[in-house]
Amino acid sequence: MSACPCGSTKNLKDCCSIIHDAPHNAVHAQQIMRARFSAFALGHIDFIINSYHSSANAHLERDQITDSTKLSWVKLEIIDAPIIESGSKYSYVEFKAWFIEEGKLECMQERSRFVKEMRAEHLQWCYLDGVHSNASNISKKIGRNDPCPCNSGKKYKKCCEAK
Repeated sequence: MSACPCGSTKNLKDCCSIIHDAPHNAVHAQQIMRARFSAFALGHIDFIINSYHSSANAHLERDQITDSTKLSWVKLEIIDAPIIESGSKYSYVEFKAWFIEEGKLECMQERSRFVKEMRAEHLQWCYLDGVHSNASNISKKIGRNDPCPCNSGKKYKKCCEAK
């Protein structure tokens, strides 16, 4: 069994796979955010596109989304994800997503806005938009013998570099 890429302590099948299979099962926007991160890490392009709000027309950006799944997504850090009342239509999740590009550890920080939208016969959380924070963008060359940024406890060369 494999650990879920979202950083929870659960196995993938007991965590984000549940949301990948049935997005309406996400009770909170943070669950969709975690499932989206896992989808980027696993290359689940259709889930990423389908978890956007319909007004985003994400299907028109399939090539760009596909390219972003080719990065090595290594860690998700939730900064703030307030639990909202059940009747609320909007929710926010602020996060840092760590990835490796050209041997450098990069960090993208965003405050994402989610909205509930009717899909088939289910109301589900969908990604609407987000605001990036440039203040926390980090770019750092990773040494082969450095600890892996995914927190596996292994050296980078034996973990994410080998992928």
